[in-house]
Amino acid sequence: MSKETYILAAQTITVDRGDHCQKFVRGDDVSDAPASSLQQMIRLNQAVTEEEFAELDAPPEPEEVVDPEAGGDNDPPAGWLDTPLADIGLEPNMLKAFVEANLSTIREVVEYGNANDGSLTSIAGIGEASETKFKEILQELAPKE
Repeated sequence: MSKETYILAAQTITVDRGDHCQKFVRGDDVSDAPASSLQQMIRLNQAVTEEEFAELDAPPEPEEVVDPEAGGDNDPPAGWLDTPLADIGLEPNMLKAFVEANLSTIREVVEYGNANDGSLTSIAGIGEASETKFKEILQELAPKE
């Protein structure tokens, strides 16, 4: 039985390999990514089979943004917020800044932002551009209705 090949459908993903981070771009074979990272990419439809990738015409249009703070029907599943930051495609310097601030999941970063008037810029190494990029990544990862 041959091993399935998975192709990155997202624009970019950075995978933490322990001693270094590896960046993948759309169309790259991500089959050799660490199993937990690959499973997360597959679950989030960021990695697809070769056949599925060939059928993709273009990346999907962004849908309604789900606010993790909002109540009601738009609440993302609890497991989504508990996704490790190392699994969501952050740039290495951004991941390092969050790790040094003892933040390791999406939930921890969102809670930090909520406690700091919605801002992440008080974290050393996180400026406005990084904060904007993190919010864009949240929009991509947030469950869609």
